[in-house]
Formats: sequence, structure tokens, C-alpha cells
Amino acid sequence: MAGRVACCQRREIEHCSAGLSSNNSNINSIDFDKTALFTGMSRPYSQTTDNHFNQEMKMKESIPMVSPGELHAQMRQGTPVHLLDVRSTAEYREGHAAGAVSVPLELLDAKLLQKRFGPAAGVDEPVHLICAGGLRAGLAANKLQAQGVRKLVVVEGGTQAWSQQQLPLRRTAEVMSLERQTQIALGLAILLMLTKGALLHPLFYLLVGVLGIGLVFSGVTGSCGLNSLLARMPWNRNSGGRVAASA
Repeated sequence: MAGRVACCQRREIEHCSAGLSSNNSNINSIDFDKTALFTGMSRPYSQTTDNHFNQEMKMKESIPMVSPGELHAQMRQGTPVHLLDVRSTAEYREGHAAGAVSVPLELLDAKLLQKRFGPAAGVDEPVHLICAGGLRAGLAANKLQAQGVRKLVVVEGGTQAWSQQQLPLRRTAEVMSLERQTQIALGLAILLMLTKGALLHPLFYLLVGVLGIGLVFSGVTGSCGLNSLLARMPWNRNSGGRVAASA
């Protein structure tokens, strides 16, 4: 009887040992599968992340800048300069740096750039970008960089700095400035809302407040929706008119 009990106990111990060893092998295989799974996933993910990071770094290459005086000195020395004004057509007609070619920011792309200046523009020959104060020129540079154009230079301070340094400007005569058009449109809108508020319903006074908020937003961000809208009007897109020089 004692021998049978001992035999049974021995079998149970062997069975448990076999079970433990099989569980350990299963655990080891699971750990191995997990390691292989994560290793297999991490390699392509890492490569993708690195490629994406490298692309972003290339996109954010530093863009050189030049002062209006330095650029004008190069032009006076006879150095060929590609100068691109990315403001609206109306702003360009109000006054632009002498020698600048107009291509509004929303229309600008690499093909149009090379169509205006030739196939070497932005590749072998630098293209100088100018706007009102420098913001849109920087945006234009980023846009062109995304399309593979690398030789770009931003004119520091834009047309405002160019004018302040009393460098030659070209402007179209007999054209109301875009700034004056915006002021007139806003003035008429405020008068209309005030009149409606007095005659029809006081809620129209709230629209005057909305216009005020819009003006504050334009002052803070440097962008004006009404200005952009007026720039797209047919009378501001007409390229005709007499061109006169002014200091």
C-alpha cells in the first residue's frame, strides 16, 4: 500500500514538473513572439519617423535675408536680380520697388516663377522675395521651398523699408490705394449699421462691435479679410494704367 502511494506521488510530481516546464516554454515562446512583434514593428516605424523628420528639417531650411539698401546697391552695379513682389495686384500698383515683378502669393508656384524669370531662377540664380513688411515674403519662401526651389532671399522689411530708405519706387497713377478703399468700405458699413440700429432694431448696433473686433484682429495679426477681398475685385486686378516713377 505504501509502495502504491509513493508511486502515485512520484507520478504526480513528474506530471507537475512536466506541466511547469511546458508552461515555461510557452511563456518563453510568448515573450519571444512579443519581442519579434515589437522588433518588427519598431524598425519600419523608426525609419518612417526619421524620414518624416528629415523632410521637415529640409522644409525648414533657414532663408537668407538682404536689406533693401544692399539689394539696391547690387542692382545699381548691374548685377542681374530677380525681384518678386508677392503682394496683391492692387498693392503692387500703389507702389513697388523698382524692377519688381508682381505675382500674388495665392497664385505663386514654382512653374509660374520659372515662367517669369527663366528655368535657372531659384535653382542656379537667387530669387528675391518682397512684400509689404516681410511676412508674406517668408510665406512665399516656405511655399516655394516645398516645391523644390532652394535659392531664395527675403528682402528685410519689405516695401515699407524700401520706401523708408528713399529707394526708387514705381507706382500706377490715378488708382485709389487699397488702404483707402478699405477705410471707405468700413466707414460706410459702420454708418449703415448705426442707421439701421436707430431706425429698425438695436441689434444692428452689435454688428458695429463685430466690425470693431475685426479691426483689432487685423491690427494684431497683420491680415485683413476685407483688404484681401477688395484686392480680388476686378478694378484692382486691372493691370492697365500709366506707370510713373517716384522717389
